Amino acid sequence: MDIIYSNIFALTIGVAAAFIGLMFYLKWKRGKDLEELASSMGLSFSPEGPEPGVLEGTGIEIFRRGRSRKAYNLVQLPSRWGVI
Repeated sequence: MDIIYSNIFALTIGVAAAFIGLMFYLKWKRGKDLEELASSMGLSFSPEGPEPGVLEGTGIEIFRRGRSRKAYNLVQLPSRWGVI
């Protein structure tokens, strides 16, 4: 009976580890794909994005609420007055 529970436990840990690994891989791939897209369009790319204070100053509600007010994979567009 103990061997059945240890196999189920090992299988559960293995599935959880595979799921977490897949999430990290997809996050990394999404960043690389956005970086490649920005580069092909001649735009600048920042994987970390701006400081949270800059985002709060935009007036957009989504950047003023919540626990984690961070932005990642920022693609910057050129404008007449500099980079937006």
